Amino acid sequence: VVQPNGSVHLLISFSTQRMAIRHTYLFIENEANPLNLKTIRVELEVVAVHPQRSNLPNKHYFTLLVEGKPSPNPVVDMGVAYYGIWYRNRSFVIENSSEIPLQFIILPNRDQLRGLDMFVSLSNLSLKLFNSVVVNPNSRLRIYIHFRATLPSDENAKPPCSPVEIVVKCRLIKDHRQVITVHSRYRMPQ
Repeated sequence: VVQPNGSVHLLISFSTQRMAIRHTYLFIENEANPLNLKTIRVELEVVAVHPQRSNLPNKHYFTLLVEGKPSPNPVVDMGVAYYGIWYRNRSFVIENSSEIPLQFIILPNRDQLRGLDMFVSLSNLSLKLFNSVVVNPNSRLRIYIHFRATLPSDENAKPPCSPVEIVVKCRLIKDHRQVITVHSRYRMPQ
C-alpha cells in the first residue's frame, strides 16, 4: 500500500544467462478507486556481444546465404540491368542458428542509391515492404531484392552508383552489422 504522493521501490529479477527478450507485467490498483487499475509491461532484452568484438567463444547466431552459400563478405551480382526495368530475381537468405527468434532490420544504404530504386521484400512477385523481420529459431527466411536503375534525366547525368550495400542488423547482437554488396552493370534499353 502506497500513501498518496508516496513512492515504493520494486525489485524485479530476470535471468541474464541466455540471450532473450523477457517481459513481465506489473499491476497497480488504486484502493480508493478499484476501477482505476493500471498495467505496466516491463521488458528486458538480454543481448549478445558479437564474438569478433569480445573474447567469447565463436558462436554464430545467424548466417547470411547468397546463392546458397555462406560468405564473410556476401556479394549479389545483378548482372546487366537495363534502365527503367524492375529486377527481382535475386535474393539472400537469413539462417537463424540460435535457439530463440531473432529480429532483423534490413535496409539498403540510402546514401548510395543515386539513380537507383532498391527495396527489400518478402516476395519476389510483389513488393511486400517491412521495417523488420523475425526469423524463428533454427529456420531460414528468404529476402528478395527489388531493383531498378532510373533513366538519366539528361545525357550528362552521372550513372547510378555501383556497388550498393544492403545492411543487415540483428537487434539482439550488440554493435554488429553485416553488409551485402550488390553489383550491377547498366545499359540503355534497346
